[in-house]
Amino acid sequence: MCLLKNSLLISILIFLMVIFQGCWYGDPACYSSVYILNNSNKTLEFYFDSSSIISSDSIFKKYSKPIYPFSNKELCSWWKKIFGELGIIDEHLFLFDKAVVDSVPWDTIKVHNMYLKRIDFTRATLDSLHWTLTYP
Repeated sequence: MCLLKNSLLISILIFLMVIFQGCWYGDPACYSSVYILNNSNKTLEFYFDSSSIISSDSIFKKYSKPIYPFSNKELCSWWKKIFGELGIIDEHLFLFDKAVVDSVPWDTIKVHNMYLKRIDFTRATLDSLHWTLTYP
């Protein structure tokens, strides 16, 4: 009888641990995702900024992996928090040809706005596009 009670108690504890583990939302750095869809034959690099111009103090960092031709990239971050709690209204995605980024100095790219496309978006834009930004 005591063995049965202990087994039942252990089963209940395991069940509760599984349920509460399901309440964890995963990696706290990954609150929501934006997807970039590359429908071109170019390999892309990307850069986000809340300014509509390439900031002078924002040096291009290759923190991201390239987006290969005819593929997509998931960018998992705090997007919903950026547009919600932080009060940012719009954000800008700059897409660059990787070949240009690899061969042209960043200052030249910045001064001449050598991006392939700038996509301006808001939370409403992301919602309407199912959180997918597409190039071209």
